[in-house]
Amino acid sequence: MQMAEVRSLHTGLRVLQRNKTQIGSCYFSFAVPIEIEDENWEAWMCEDRETGAVNAVNLELGFTGGVFFGASETTLFDFLLEQLTEDYGPPQRRWKDCHNPLGNLVVQYRWYFPSTIITLLERDPARNWSMVRFERYIDRREYGPGICHTPPVDLPE
Repeated sequence: MQMAEVRSLHTGLRVLQRNKTQIGSCYFSFAVPIEIEDENWEAWMCEDRETGAVNAVNLELGFTGGVFFGASETTLFDFLLEQLTEDYGPPQRRWKDCHNPLGNLVVQYRWYFPSTIITLLERDPARNWSMVRFERYIDRREYGPGICHTPPVDLPE
């Protein structure tokens, strides 16, 4: 679906960035405000750079004070993992021995379905930064959520 079509369907969509920006694997400028457990989050509409089609939705902690990734007041990672497991079954893969370029621990769980991949990422446990991503399934090599010292673990179903 093209971003123009998404904008016509969702009146709550708002501009986060006047110029599109890339954070992680999400290239975006629009988001829908949402609430998760009494905390302000956003559903970022991630676009394909070439076609402009929305190719994923990232649920991210709200854009607070003009800065992305303000510290979360709650530890939602465990809550999100529990909810996603309840809704979709146990995750199929976990990356756990990874860190981002700042040296912060990164943990990622993934669920794979024929047409969709769901990712739960804990960017920085100390600041309670978590993200959930829903994207179209594409069969491609995975390199992990940062610098990973061990390969992912395929979890039993």
